[in-house]
Order: sequence, then structure tokens, then C-alpha cells
Amino acid sequence: MSNTIEVTTNDIMEFLKDNMVTKEDLRDEIKKVKDEILSQLAVMQKELEDIKARLDDIEERLKDDTDALARDVLQLRERVVVLEKQLGIQVLM
Repeated sequence: MSNTIEVTTNDIMEFLKDNMVTKEDLRDEIKKVKDEILSQLAVMQKELEDIKARLDDIEERLKDDTDALARDVLQLRERVVVLEKQLGIQVLM
């Protein structure tokens, strides 16, 4: 018993007609995919710009906070020195 399938030229032609893609079809599909990718890239670019802006804000606030903290530490050191002098405390460094 042989499991052969007879395929005629008409069957092949019918298959090709049903599954054929023209250059225009392919061009349209490629353009659609390209447009979708470009749209997604634009969204990602906007998100990256927003993230960069937020990071810049955080960096600026961190610098301001660090500068303020350094000033506070210096002021506290000066006050400690004054208090030590008033109390007659000698500190060895």
C-alpha cells in the first residue's frame, strides 16, 4: 500500500494563487512594521528624556543637600570649638 498523493498542476497553481504575495503587499507590510517600530522608538525616546530630566533634578537636589550638610557640619565644628574653649577642654587630634 503506497501513501502517494497526486498533485496536479492545477492544484499547485491554485495553492500559489491563494498564498502569493505581491511586491506591493510585501512593501505595505514592511512599511506597516517599520511605522510601528518607529512609533515605539519615539515613545521610548520620550520616556528616556523624561528619565534623564528626573535624574538631572535628583542630581541637583543631591548636590544642594550635600552642600547644605557640609555647611552644617562646618558650623557644628565651629560651635564645638567655641564650647570647648569656654569649658577649657583640650582635644587631641
